Amino acid sequence: MGGAGAGRFPNVTFPGFAGFAEAQLTLCAGRALSFNPLLSAAQLAGWNAYAAPLAPSFGPGVNPLLSVYERDANGTIIPSLASRHFTVPVWQIAPWTGNAAAVFYDLHSQVDRQRALDTSLASRAVAVTDIITLVQDRAANVSRASGIVFAPVFDGGVGNASAPVVGWVSVVFSWDTFLSSALPEYVRAVDVVLKSVSSGRVFTFRLGQGTVTSLGAGDLHQAAGMDGLMVSTSATLGIQYDLSVYPTRELHDQYITTLRVQACAGAVLTIVLLTVVFALYDFAQRHRAVLVSRWAAVTGRIVGETFPKNVRARLYEHASAPRPAPPQSISDLSTRVSMVDAPDGERMHRWSVGTSMSSVNEGNATGLSVPGPSRLAEKLLRKAQALLPRSVSAPRVSRSSVSAAPIADHYENCTVLFGDLVQFTSWASQVPPERVFTVLEAVFAEFDDAARKNGVFKVETIGDCYMAVTGLPTPSATHAEQMANFALSLGPRLARACVSVGLEPDRLQVRVGLHSGAVTAGIVRADRSRYQLFGDTVNLASRMESTGEASRVQCSGATEALLRATHVLEPRGQVECKGKGMVETFYLTSSRSEDTCTPD
Repeated sequence: MGGAGAGRFPNVTFPGFAGFAEAQLTLCAGRALSFNPLLSAAQLAGWNAYAAPLAPSFGPGVNPLLSVYERDANGTIIPSLASRHFTVPVWQIAPWTGNAAAVFYDLHSQVDRQRALDTSLASRAVAVTDIITLVQDRAANVSRASGIVFAPVFDGGVGNASAPVVGWVSVVFSWDTFLSSALPEYVRAVDVVLKSVSSGRVFTFRLGQGTVTSLGAGDLHQAAGMDGLMVSTSATLGIQYDLSVYPTRELHDQYITTLRVQACAGAVLTIVLLTVVFALYDFAQRHRAVLVSRWAAVTGRIVGETFPKNVRARLYEHASAPRPAPPQSISDLSTRVSMVDAPDGERMHRWSVGTSMSSVNEGNATGLSVPGPSRLAEKLLRKAQALLPRSVSAPRVSRSSVSAAPIADHYENCTVLFGDLVQFTSWASQVPPERVFTVLEAVFAEFDDAARKNGVFKVETIGDCYMAVTGLPTPSATHAEQMANFALSLGPRLARACVSVGLEPDRLQVRVGLHSGAVTAGIVRADRSRYQLFGDTVNLASRMESTGEASRVQCSGATEALLRATHVLEPRGQVECKGKGMVETFYLTSSRSEDTCTPD
């Protein structure tokens, strides 16, 4: 099954649907739960093409037509036509057994379901169908009243008033199961008559002693001479239902007291109605909770992949620190202006503005003859806030409002790697941008997998350059060996990625550079903050990559000294590096251990 990220609505399949549906059906005592996308006439053919190859993987029993269908007046299956305004096919459904044939069935082609769907689409709210008899019950010759609850799905998420409706989650339920817990078990019996006002359909149930018996279609309540004690009410859930509760002879015999039967029947009715309301509300809240928890998990995963664990707490502290209020007076704003570092010319302009505004306040304080001083001060404040840079007029984050210490750490023993895809830029200029990113994602996914398996921390990608480090955020005595094994695996990994996207295995090559030493790592607290490395070790590692050769791993003498016992290196000689002069370098060729350099 494809994940929800495989495409936008309506071509969406939810992962883990069966488990989610099983839990919801247990909570609401439903018979089946399904997701039903909303398809316009223009989307019908495209969705059929998307769904046809996926449907057989759900399980056996799918309609062999493998496209949206409906039934004519004789019950014959016919394909839904693109001329229809829109269709609402059953897509994912649980439980699968007994319901597989419903996949692709257009719910909007049947009048009862159509009325509820149209009502839900217009009101953007939950709607319930008329009283219906399910196909399974009709085939078993069982008279059982059922219904379907349709809860709309919004493309922009729950609570977004402007988001379009893109489908429905539907729950099939039977009224007898729904009413089974409406009365305490010690109550003998009452008759409940359920009537749909729109269609005039009526069904009668007998509730008592913890059980519900379906008496059948029509008003079949017991004529016990107590119809005057009947209690009725109405509820609208897409369509209007009338609910009438009649006491039976058994109930009368149980309570031959001075208590009013109306009070008992009213309590029963209240319980029934509250059960309906709370069941629907609970379903809506649980559905929303699933969406919120899914989004929270995605957000947490993104933060976890972007920043190391040891700096996350400090970063959260920074993000949650209180911000100062915006300037409330001329003197407040002039004080902020005077504190801003700027070039001499700009600083002179800001000083002049601050001095002028301070003079206005001083005029107020000393009684100088300034026409309308308070109004003039307000006018100057608004103009100054509009003219001055945002860093002055808007609230700023002061160092004291966050923490005395910046988010930074020093690591004495690290190995830094730079890996660049040779001639990738020239190749990328000749292909569409989608192709460029498809290749980059495949390549970097392979590199990321190798990094995880070798204990390497990925810092970032800069264009087609991959930057990584070992020895931080968790110090390691074998940082050089880990990075060497990772570097040797990049060539085979790159070849495998090329094959996976339809390129020749040697179409792209990677040039790698390594250097070992001390590194300062941390987060510069500003807009779009990210984890960064600083220091001479980073610079020299970059020079090792830029002066190296394609498909080879060049390292400095510092790294070579750490790898002599575990890896095979060959001297290259001295190489001139910008800002460093002549540097002794080596090529890393292999590991002395046979099982550490495999691409996996």
